[in-house]
Amino acid sequence: DYVIVGQDGWSPVDPDAARAAAAVAGVDVATGIAQDRARAFGERISVDGVDEARIASVFGFEWENGSDDAYAELASGGAIVTDRFAEDHGLAVGDRFEVTSVNGTRLDLSVAGVSKPDRFDPLGTGEVTIARAAYDEAFSAERERYAFVAADGAARPGLERALAPFPDVKLQSKGEFQADQSAWVDQILGIFYVLLGL
Repeated sequence: DYVIVGQDGWSPVDPDAARAAAAVAGVDVATGIAQDRARAFGERISVDGVDEARIASVFGFEWENGSDDAYAELASGGAIVTDRFAEDHGLAVGDRFEVTSVNGTRLDLSVAGVSKPDRFDPLGTGEVTIARAAYDEAFSAERERYAFVAADGAARPGLERALAPFPDVKLQSKGEFQADQSAWVDQILGIFYVLLGL
């Protein structure tokens, strides 16, 4: 229903903002997506950390192979990988692979599901998604790309009050968030049209 984002719509936000939102009356779930860089198969990738028990109620993948049941497997060393990452490295559900965080921590992961993100991927999600507990142990970037909130329609004033102590964040409805995140795609297409015209 709502998304907590940076004031510029892109910068990561304090995870305490989602915790503050979760305490507001009328909020069912408030949980975020953290992201950091890592290496896998000799390449740099992005890894997302999510609360596997709550993320499915506010954020959903399109699946190439798997279902929302894959989230439960994250708690036991599972990972959700994108279809492109799986194709590039010959991975299928059940296969094992290794990810190394920036600080040198190695994670031995098993493919729990293969997602199929939009090719434009305006959210900038990572190639690999793991449980937040495993992410917090291996990665140092604590701030969240976004936090998603499921709440009733009367919760917005309470959410805005709860987020007032966080000047670097703003609250958006689902529609507002979608419009902002797709705006950059329109800008890029505009540039392409100008170049084609030239």
